[in-house]
Amino acid sequence: MNKNNGLKNIVLWIVSIIIGFLCYRFIGLHIIDRIYNINNVYKGLFLCFCHIDLVYILLKCIFKIKLSYLEKMITMLMYFILMSLCFFDRINIGERIISLDPFAFIDSAYNDSVVLLFLNIAVFIPFYTVVKWLKQNLNDRMIFILFILCALSAEVLQCVTMRGMLDLADMILYTLGYGAGCLAYKTVMKFVKGSE
Repeated sequence: MNKNNGLKNIVLWIVSIIIGFLCYRFIGLHIIDRIYNINNVYKGLFLCFCHIDLVYILLKCIFKIKLSYLEKMITMLMYFILMSLCFFDRINIGERIISLDPFAFIDSAYNDSVVLLFLNIAVFIPFYTVVKWLKQNLNDRMIFILFILCALSAEVLQCVTMRGMLDLADMILYTLGYGAGCLAYKTVMKFVKGSE
């Protein structure tokens, strides 16, 4: 039985490498290039591996194969590195800016920043899942408080380090992403019993 599971995992990894690379090369890279400067090979490899890992996890959920503790830990580590790159791997803007306009993202959508808008939503989609993997016994209220603390800390640190601004509109977009991720997790868990 163990040998059979090992063979399934190897096949899933091979399929994931192929699909993940193709998704990165023909879809992800074109989107990422518009909002993020992949200025070295390591960032490119890391982003490609993120695509592969995402496909792998999705395939395991689809085929109702339990994720191992190590697989969860690798995915969480990649998520936190990716989150750090999204928030802090930017050019220093040279000033501290605070924007309290909650609807500033509407203007951004008109100024060809739609991809950046979706990135701000996407960055917190995995948050609920990652926290559930770490601490299954946390209730939704505590996870939401952790999310608010994490999102607010990221915004404040971007402002302090001048790698971005403290933006209330971004907080709203992060909340939309968090809500979407929470809903997706609960929907998948209803479909896939035993993938935790």
